[in-house]
Formats: sequence, C-alpha cells, structure tokens
Amino acid sequence: MPIKLDLDRLHAKRHDDDDYVDEIRIRTVERYKTSGLSGDEWRFSAVIQFFRKGQLLHERGLSDIETALQYAPWALATAYEGDNWEYAKDDDLCFQPGCTNKWVSEFQLSETFSSRGERLDPSDSHSKYVRRFCQKHLRRGDCGREDSDANYILISGPGPDDTDWTDANITESARVEVNVDSMDEVPDAIREAAKQFRN
Repeated sequence: MPIKLDLDRLHAKRHDDDDYVDEIRIRTVERYKTSGLSGDEWRFSAVIQFFRKGQLLHERGLSDIETALQYAPWALATAYEGDNWEYAKDDDLCFQPGCTNKWVSEFQLSETFSSRGERLDPSDSHSKYVRRFCQKHLRRGDCGREDSDANYILISGPGPDDTDWTDANITESARVEVNVDSMDEVPDAIREAAKQFRN
C-alpha cells in the first residue's frame, strides 16, 4: 500500500553494484586502402566503446585489440576529466545495474548501509533515498541488507508480488560436499568439484 512521504527530501540512490559503465565493447574495424602509389590492401584497427544502459558514453579508435585492452583501465580511471565522455540520460530507467527498461515503481529505502553491510546512522543524512525498478526487477529478495524487499517502502507503482519473471535468469545456488581424509587433500578436492560445474 503506497504511503504519503515528504517527496521534497527524497533523492535517488544508485545500487551499490552499479559501476556506471556497464558494458565495454572492443571490435576490429576494417578498411580497404587504395593507393595508386603504394598499392591496395586491407587495413585493420580497433575501436573501444563504453556504454551505460545501452547509451554510448565514449569511444576511441586505437591501433589494435591489445592496445584497446590497455586503454580501458586508464579511460575508466580518468573518465569525465575531459570533455570527451557523454553523461547517460537514465532518469527514467530501472536502477538495476545494466537494465535498460523504464522504471514502473518507486521505493524508499528504510535504512542505508555501507558497502560492507554496516548500518549507517540515519541522523547523518538530511534526506531519504529512493530507488526505481522496472517490472522485471521489482522483487529484490531477502539476502542483502540494503537491497532487500524488507528494506523498501513502496511509494508508487506495483509491488514485488507483481514482478514479471519472463526471461529472468533464475538459478539456485549450488552446494558441494567433499570427503577428505586430511586438510592437505582439500585444495585438490575443491578443484575436482569445481570441474563438475564447468562441464
């Protein structure tokens, strides 16, 4: 049931796992060079592109794939220091990291927590925080502290029971038991058990 809140004091808070850049593409670019002097041939280079929720933030052409891979950490560390990065227009998009769907529901966070799960003192904040989710990501689960159904107050839209699970990637966590005669056998037993999940 939606409740009345002081909406002037509500501020959006990104998910802790939202790294802003959620996709990086590197691809080979080909061109056929023609020249009456040196001859004709195929030439190759690479382009690296950085995206947020499907929106291109930055791209750069480089000599090859390896150089593009080396460029990526530097580009992320210095993003927005110059004028060659775009800001994403994502105010109407779901707060689930990587999701490009429009949000349908808004929730207030009851409490906030640090990235290590420590409860933050509410008196340190002069406002409340909200997150907005699409129909697919309304259900938040019960495992996390900040990002759990129990920590959200529905402000508007459908609640977690109206989640559309169509095309959702749902997997049950795995548990493996290994029998060993000594602690020295544990690393090999774990490696063998891990092979079962890779196959």
